[in-house]
Amino acid sequence: MKPNENYFFVVQKFKSLELIKFSQPVCGGLYGVRDNKSKTAKNGLCLDTAVDLFNNCIKTKREIKVAANVSKRTFTIRTEFGKYRTTRMSMDDFKSCQHNTGNDWQNFLNRSGDYYKV
Repeated sequence: MKPNENYFFVVQKFKSLELIKFSQPVCGGLYGVRDNKSKTAKNGLCLDTAVDLFNNCIKTKREIKVAANVSKRTFTIRTEFGKYRTTRMSMDDFKSCQHNTGNDWQNFLNRSGDYYKV
C-alpha cells in the first residue's frame, strides 16, 4: 500500500448495502455506507451516524414481491416474513391495487384483514 492510499473493509453487509470502514479519514470520518445496486454512497461519517444510516437503509431495503392473478382477482404478496394472498376483490379494487407500491402493500398487510397466510 502506498503511504497516501486509502482502502476500506466491509464491517457489515445486508443484501447490496454495506457499512464500511476506511483506513484513513475521508471528509473527516472513518466510516461510510454504500449501496452497490444503486451505486450510491455516503462517506466521512462517525461510527454512530454510519450505523444509524445503515439500519435506516435496511428498513427501506426490505423487499415485497407481488404477483397478480387476474382471473381470481387476488394478489400473492411475498415478504421476508412469509407469503400472503388477498381475498377476492371487486374488479375496481383489483384494478386500483395493480398500481400499489411496496409501501402500499406493507400498509395493506399492517392495516387490513383482507388476506390470509399461504
